[in-house]
Formats: sequence, structure tokens, C-alpha cells
Amino acid sequence: MSRMMPTTCAICNCECGILAEVDGERIVRVKGDPHDPHNQGALCPKGKLSPKWIKAPGRLTHPLIRSRKSDRFLQVDWEDALDFIAHRLTVIKEKHGPAALGFYYGSSPNYLSRIFHDALARWLGTPNASGTWSLCVGPKVLGYDSVFGPTGTFARGDFLKARLIVLWGANPAETAMHRYWRLWADVLSARKRGARLVVIDPRPTRTARAAHRHLAIRPGTDHLLALALIKLLLDESLIHHDYLSAHADGLEELVSALKDFDPYAAVDRTGLPRAEVLALARDLGTIRPALVDRREGAIHQAYASRLNRTIAVINALIGSVDVAGGLIFGKERPFTSDLGVTDRRREPPLWADRFPLAKDAVSLFPEAVLEGRPRPLRALFVACGNPMSAWPAASRTRSALDALDLLVVNDLFPTETTALADVILPGASFFEKGDMGSSPH
Repeated sequence: MSRMMPTTCAICNCECGILAEVDGERIVRVKGDPHDPHNQGALCPKGKLSPKWIKAPGRLTHPLIRSRKSDRFLQVDWEDALDFIAHRLTVIKEKHGPAALGFYYGSSPNYLSRIFHDALARWLGTPNASGTWSLCVGPKVLGYDSVFGPTGTFARGDFLKARLIVLWGANPAETAMHRYWRLWADVLSARKRGARLVVIDPRPTRTARAAHRHLAIRPGTDHLLALALIKLLLDESLIHHDYLSAHADGLEELVSALKDFDPYAAVDRTGLPRAEVLALARDLGTIRPALVDRREGAIHQAYASRLNRTIAVINALIGSVDVAGGLIFGKERPFTSDLGVTDRRREPPLWADRFPLAKDAVSLFPEAVLEGRPRPLRALFVACGNPMSAWPAASRTRSALDALDLLVVNDLFPTETTALADVILPGASFFEKGDMGSSPH
């Protein structure tokens, strides 16, 4: 007899609740869990089709080692594969030192798996264990946390209660938003109740077409627009003085830093009409509650950390931080564990000098492999990730992966990166192993 088992989809970091119908050892089908506060029963096509992973044609099911003579992969058992990896890692570590070993864990909410992955790196003594932080949320974390403190990491808009909503680099009408499945529905509900919607995006997306005002900004100039809005809020006396007096420090320093800044010269570089930007600044300063929320478009660009910091400052200036209808803070789960593994790291990570505030900076790995800067990287262990598609500069990434003395890839299916590996280890899907989610919901 089949039974329904609640679990969490781990295809992406949205971590939607699902109900899996299980008959013996077979998953018959899945559906969204209506009791999950996040997705409330909704599932994307990937989630709905996730059981097909288990028996999908082409899935990796056995360890494979590349033959140096034939350049073909040979099927081996797990013991031989692990012995091969251990021997090669030992040789590389003895010749170049433990910091020559690199670890990369892709974008996956498999929380315990990541803990074990990082523990192995610590035990081997390498500080160069990287995830996707620098490729994904890093600019937002640095920008928001510099203004709000560590609680800012999970800040999101309280759209249902807002009277003015500014979406910066976001297109929720066509894409599900990370950890906020109902974002677009909430925006539309607020709009029906009279809230104004402004979208800042170079493209005329579905979200932009539904807005009261669409600012089609010139790509790469977002930080200039944000600074111009801050300056206009200050010059037009549109800031929330009472809120800032009670909850913020540094206003005088901000005013001083921008005293010679020309907002309209900055606006001219964005390609936007001056009158449109001034109108937005006045709306932000007079319509309450208002909020400015950003998504991937405001993260994946030059000056992204600066942009996210200035967006956070805008929300603070208009009194929209940690209030109804503004930005509200979720709670990050504090769970962590070193698994009792001895930390043998003796050097800083290879990105520490250039990016001292960064949690990781995997885009510097190819430089370490090809040029030995700041230290040589000779081996890489990849889990749940595909550097050939995720890292910048694919041709340089390929050259770096080809130049490694050892590349081990742990994945469910063949990818552009497994094709370059010395050893391929088959992975387990989230249906086939226990784990913990990292989502705050």
C-alpha cells in the first residue's frame, strides 16, 4: 500500500515542501505540500518531475576513472576509486602543500552534505573550500549586512502591506523568487489595493509591463541611480528623520560624503529622464510604507556590492527597515557543526588578500591553477556543481580544469565538467539520502 511522506525538494535553494507518494521503495509521484508555509502546495515543473531522476537514462551509477592511455573512462568499484583519489591527494599534498587542494560545492540546499564536504577540506588542511556564495548572494550579503548587520542577510519585502513597491532587477511574474514563492501574487494583491509598482530593469519584462512606472535603466549603471536617489532624498528633505534618529547612525557622515555629488550627472549616465528619477525619489519620500527590494539582476553585475549597500541605505532613509510594509527580516538557522574534525588549516584562503570580506571567491581558482597566484592549486574536488557552466570565462575555466593534476567530480549525471574529470563519483539524489534544509521558513 502506498503512503504519503512529507519531504523537501532540494533541486534548488527554494526548498519547496513536497509530499511524495511511496509504494515500497518506489516513488510513484510527488505534489506540493499545501501545509508548507513557503510554497503552499505549488511546485515548478522541475519539482513535479523530480522522481524521474532516480531511473533516468544516462544517470551515473558507478565510479569511473579516466584511463591515461586511452583517455576513456573505466568502471571501477568504490574502494578502488577512493584509494585512487586518496593516493593522488597524498602525492599532491606532499609535493605542493595542503593549500594546493581545492574543494567546490555547487548550489544545493543539502546542508549536511556541505558540512561533511567542508569537514574533509579542514581535515586535509586546505582553506580553499568554496561554494557559490561569490557567484550568487555574496554582493547582497556584503551590501545588506554592512548596513543592517548580520540580520540583513534574509531581508525581504513585506509586499502585502506596502503602498509603494520598487522591484530592482526582479522579474517575479516569470520566475519564482528564492524563498518567496508567492511574491508576485502578493505584489498583485497590493497593487489591487492601491499600491504603486515601480520596476527598474533594462528589459520590458512581464513584471515591467505590469508596473505603473518602468525605468529602463542602462545596464551597469544601477549603482549611479541608487546614489542619485539617496542624494535627491537628502536634498529634497524627503528622509524619515524620526525613524533615523531612533534607529540609525551615520546620517551626518552620509551627507558629508555626498555633499559634492551631482545626482543629475549620475542620472544622465543611466539613460533615464531626470524627471522620472526625481518623481521616484519624491514618491519614496512621501508614500508610506514604501520599500525597495532587489533580486538577481541587482546582484549579477559590476559594482553589485555597492549597489546592494545603497539600496539598503535607501530603505533606511525612508524608514522602511523592519517595519510593516517595508523590509522585514527572516531568521537564519544557527545550526552548524565541525563534526569533531580537527582543523588542520594553517594558511588563509587564496582569495583572502584581494577579497578579505568574501566568504569565497571561486572565480579566482583558474588563476591559481594556471598562474600559481597567489598560491598554486593542483587538485579540485567538485560536488553538486558544474564549473564549466557556472564559473565565469568558460574557456579559461576549461584550461584550468585540464591543467589540474587531479579533478574529482561527484554528480548525478554527466556534465561538461565530468567530461574533464580524472574520477567521477555517482551522487545520490535528495530522495535517496537524509539531509537538513537551510531555508529559514
